[in-house]
Amino acid sequence: MVQVTFEVPDHLLGSFYIAVGATLNRARPDVADEPASPVDWGTADSDFEFESAREVWRKFSPRAQAVFSLLIDNPGIAMTGEDIASKLDIPNGKRGVAGIVAWPARHCADAGYAPLFRCEDADGGYWMDPDTADLFARVRDAARPRRRPVS
Repeated sequence: MVQVTFEVPDHLLGSFYIAVGATLNRARPDVADEPASPVDWGTADSDFEFESAREVWRKFSPRAQAVFSLLIDNPGIAMTGEDIASKLDIPNGKRGVAGIVAWPARHCADAGYAPLFRCEDADGGYWMDPDTADLFARVRDAARPRRRPVS
């Protein structure tokens, strides 16, 4: 073991402990040999899940955030890649949408979670489970800049 000492801003201390705890939990020797199966978003009403979702959301490109916002606002409703592309002016239709959601799926996997969207084969469409949509709606709303009152 190595002791590490550094300063953390007060407002980030809770997030810091959550992240360190999750990292140490994943490194436990008794579960290190087992491949970790990804966890579905929205299954745990915890600060850790919210913070993980927030960190993942921040990594998404603006176009990816637009795609997922569309799914968030329509939970449980499948939309084809062509429909999403036409609503959001995404070039290359369904192939463009598939390219946009590829990196976010990787970011979710890196955090130990399943992709925040579901997808059926070919033209079956993309959708988001209601619990996942609720979680990411809160994350999205918390990330939006607040308007300052005009004095």
